[in-house]
Amino acid sequence: MNYKMEELKDKFYQIKHPVWLALFTKGNHEKKVHNYLKKFDIETFLPTRIIYVSPGKEREIPLFRSYVFVKVTPRTKPFYIAMDAEGVVGYVKFNNIPAIITEEEIKSLKIITDKHKKDVFPVYSLEEEEEITFKRGPLKGVRAKIKKIDEKNNLVIVWIKELLSGAAVKLKKNLLIEWL
Repeated sequence: MNYKMEELKDKFYQIKHPVWLALFTKGNHEKKVHNYLKKFDIETFLPTRIIYVSPGKEREIPLFRSYVFVKVTPRTKPFYIAMDAEGVVGYVKFNNIPAIITEEEIKSLKIITDKHKKDVFPVYSLEEEEEITFKRGPLKGVRAKIKKIDEKNNLVIVWIKELLSGAAVKLKKNLLIEWL
């Protein structure tokens, strides 16, 4: 590892305040990990969506498979409890350093998944397009990138660069314009 990477790693582990990190879990362990960490008063966030499994039947599932977000301070007991929880593979890392998810990205995901559980779905690729911030409506304060604007399929995507994935919400064109 080169000198610069060691320096970045040292800076990460010197952080003295809680930051949002993403845990990568074993398949279908997201809810178990989320509930387990709540028992230790560790702030967690598991974005979910509602899918239709049969006519008249719905089911709530994680928005992103194998991801749970935690807000912990590096090198503290909660940091290690989360990392060592049953079903956790480890922290999502880049260059061997846990990737910090911004407060703004978590807030945007919370707004979208709280208000649009039936219309939100995961997105794993995004072409660079216009970035916007909603000024009104239920998505007020959410920063997003617009994937498509057309009459049939209006999508607003909140891109989480640390996970290389995002969430999309279908919106009618008139609502999109009204909320900007």
